[in-house]
Amino acid sequence: RIVNDFTSQFNRQFPDVKLSRKSIRKIRSECERAKRQLSTSDEAVLDMDIQGVDFEYTITRANFEHLNRDLFDNVMNEVTSALRLAKIDKEEIDDVVLVGGSTRIPFIQNQLLSYFNHKPLWKGINPDEAVAFGATIQAVALSGFERGTTQGTPLDGIGKLTLTSVTPLTLGIELSDGTFDVLIPRATKLPAFKSDFYTTAVDCQKSVIIKVFEGESKIAAQNSQLGKFSLVLDPAPAGTPKVEVRFEITVDGLFVVTARDVHTNRVTCIEIEKPNLSENEKNKLITSSSTSTPQQSVIMATTAPIQTMSMGT
Repeated sequence: RIVNDFTSQFNRQFPDVKLSRKSIRKIRSECERAKRQLSTSDEAVLDMDIQGVDFEYTITRANFEHLNRDLFDNVMNEVTSALRLAKIDKEEIDDVVLVGGSTRIPFIQNQLLSYFNHKPLWKGINPDEAVAFGATIQAVALSGFERGTTQGTPLDGIGKLTLTSVTPLTLGIELSDGTFDVLIPRATKLPAFKSDFYTTAVDCQKSVIIKVFEGESKIAAQNSQLGKFSLVLDPAPAGTPKVEVRFEITVDGLFVVTARDVHTNRVTCIEIEKPNLSENEKNKLITSSSTSTPQQSVIMATTAPIQTMSMGT
């Protein structure tokens, strides 16, 4: 944001000067230095020679906060989301530890203080080193290290740590009315498995299509489709067949979806390789949950509601 503001002011004053890639890299480097300076000063001044032009750029802390207000607000949204997923109330938090270089920004610190009812922020560690050290622990743990090999190193005792993997997004299937039926919620610890029962939507349905999605919207099409397969059925009146759909995810992330006709014991399954979504793509799927709230259609059978599945072709 500072780079954009810098170049915008420069272009207004010197419209005939076209900034080169080298100049942009220089501006970006100096703006990063200004951002760090604003953590301890009320303003930062950049006096630069850009392609033979002397240019002075001044940015105050107040202007910096205005330029990045939406990003700062999003940080607090992430904090709220993390507590909600962990099912922890903010009053239950013992210490608020600042990790990552951006936690040096006074505005973020003030937001955290206000959110946690002025609980003191713990600044006893270097926020940059904490990120690097955490990544190192994760790498060592995932590499299959042997116990004792870290003795005498800063990683001594890593064998006592337990790393917990969770599902980054909610997993489920599409129903016949296009809604998204959840089987495994977001942030579920791995390994995980869950099954549910479904039935047909029309008479004499010869098969059902199981479409697997991940995302947070109640409309399946607004989520990310991971795969689909079909299960052959014996023709019967609508609502008569009973299909069990089972999701199973191993601690290594192996995701298997199985569909079974309860009456005939006919089984079909698929192994799904989950895509590596970017953080922006994940955030879009998460925020889509507030766009609509359709009602799911269900058919009552035996003692539990059985939801209808799409007809195979």
